[in-house]
Amino acid sequence: MISTLLSRAKALTRSTSSSVSPWRQRVMRAGIGGAAFYAVLYAAVALGHRSFIFPRQHSGLEPSLEGAEMWKLDANGEPAVGLFAPPRDQQPVVVFFHGNGDELVDTVPLARRLRDEGLGVLFAEYPGFGVASQGTASEATIYATAARLLDELRARGFDGDRVVLVGHSLGTGVAVELATRGYGGRMILISPYTSMVDMVGRFMPILPVSTFVRDRFDNLAKGAKVTIPTLVVHGDRDMLIPLEMGREIAGGIAGAKLEVIEGGSHNDLFRQKDDKLLRLIVSFSMKEGTRAGALPREGEAAPRWASDRAGGARGR
Repeated sequence: MISTLLSRAKALTRSTSSSVSPWRQRVMRAGIGGAAFYAVLYAAVALGHRSFIFPRQHSGLEPSLEGAEMWKLDANGEPAVGLFAPPRDQQPVVVFFHGNGDELVDTVPLARRLRDEGLGVLFAEYPGFGVASQGTASEATIYATAARLLDELRARGFDGDRVVLVGHSLGTGVAVELATRGYGGRMILISPYTSMVDMVGRFMPILPVSTFVRDRFDNLAKGAKVTIPTLVVHGDRDMLIPLEMGREIAGGIAGAKLEVIEGGSHNDLFRQKDDKLLRLIVSFSMKEGTRAGALPREGEAAPRWASDRAGGARGR
C-alpha cells in the first residue's frame, strides 16, 4: 500500500510539474522523499525489531552446576530446557528467567549462590537461545516451554509457596504470565518493563509500533491478575528500561513492594558492591520473605556468598 501511494504521488508530481511553480515542486519532492524515508524506516523496524527482542544468544557452552541436572523436555515440539537443583530441607525453589542478552550458562554463578543459601533452583532457557538454540524464539514458545518446566517441577512435589518466580528484564514478562496462570507462590521482578510495545516505541516513537509488534509481553495489562506477593526491584539509573516503568508495574500489582537500587543501571544490579539485589532475592524467597519488615536493612552483614561477585547478568 505504501509503495502504491508513493507511485501515485510521483505520478501526480510529474503531471503537475508544468503548471506548478518551482518552489512548490521542491516542496512536493521533499514531501515524497520524507514519505519514502518513513516507509523504509517502518519496513526496517517492522522486519528487524524481533532481533532486538530475541538476539538468540548462543556461546555453545553447556551449563554446569554441582548437584544439578539438566532437564531437556519437549513442549509441542519446542525444547524446554532448564537447570535444576533441589533445595535443602523445606526451602523453596527459585525459578529464574534471564534477560535477552544472556543465555543459561551466564546465570550459573547466581544459581550457585542461591544454592549456597539452601534454596533450590530451576533456571530456564528460552527456545532459540544457548543450549536450546534449535528452538524458535517467540512470546508463545517461551511461555509454553516455561510452563512445561513448571509442570515438571510440580510433578516432583514443588508447588505453591515452594516456588518463587524470578524474572530479569525480558524474563519479567515470562514470570508475570506464569503468575497469571496460577504458578508460583511469590514473584520477584527485576528491571521490569510495561510492555514490549512500549519498549520498541521508546526507541522509535515516530512509528505506530503497535501495528507490527507481535510479541507483546504486556506486563502492565496483566498486573491486575497477579495475586501472589510480589517484589519489584529497579535501578534508578537504568537507561534501557526506565525506573518509571518499574513504578508502574509495582503500582499495577496489588500489594507489590518496590525496591529501588540507588546508582543501579540495567546491567549491573547483580554487581553492586553491597549485594543488595542478591540479599533481596534470598530474603524474599525464604518463607519469612513475604512478611512486612522481612527485607534486609541497609548496612546488614552480607550473606556468605557475597564474596563471589555475581556474573551472568548482562542481558536486557
